[in-house]
Amino acid sequence: MWMQGTTTTRWSPSPRGRKIGDQGPLGPFFVPGTKGPFPDNIKYLGPQNPHRPVEQQKPYPVDSTFPKRERLKSKKVIEQLFAQGRQLGGFPLKLIYLKTGPGDGVPFKVAVVAPKKRFRTAVARNRIKRLLREAYRDNKSLLVNIIEGNFAFLFLYLGPGHPPLGQLDRAMKDLMAAFLKKESHEENPQ
Repeated sequence: MWMQGTTTTRWSPSPRGRKIGDQGPLGPFFVPGTKGPFPDNIKYLGPQNPHRPVEQQKPYPVDSTFPKRERLKSKKVIEQLFAQGRQLGGFPLKLIYLKTGPGDGVPFKVAVVAPKKRFRTAVARNRIKRLLREAYRDNKSLLVNIIEGNFAFLFLYLGPGHPPLGQLDRAMKDLMAAFLKKESHEENPQ
């Protein structure tokens, strides 16, 4: 349809009878006070659907990350771990730990190992190491602020195949409980 007037402009069919180029606060065709497919006020966190309520997510523990400063990368400390470190656990996880001097304010430095002898491909080793890091990250709140001093940890996977995360999680909890028991007993002999 052509509009008659002093100048001729072309009208285009658009939502709510608005001309192309009309701008509202949220862009073209988002003009408040008009009826149509868009609400007057767009609320991104608007009212919930009563038939499908959104589950409230529990907040993560204060320290549920595994940042770079907590990773054990020092070749010298890793060699000391294998030479002088104490061992805990058995199947499928083994913990080798060593008390270290005051460092950069991090109580635990952690490394994870999947042996090349059992897992020939790098893909398999990387997956196991990723699962070990995740299991440690999930359970490290059991250790933080309980034991005094700085430690270097090395978690070694000894199982035969690819473990499920649940199995590693249980083994990690057991290892941490054994570590706490042993270290608290050594600090407070009775």
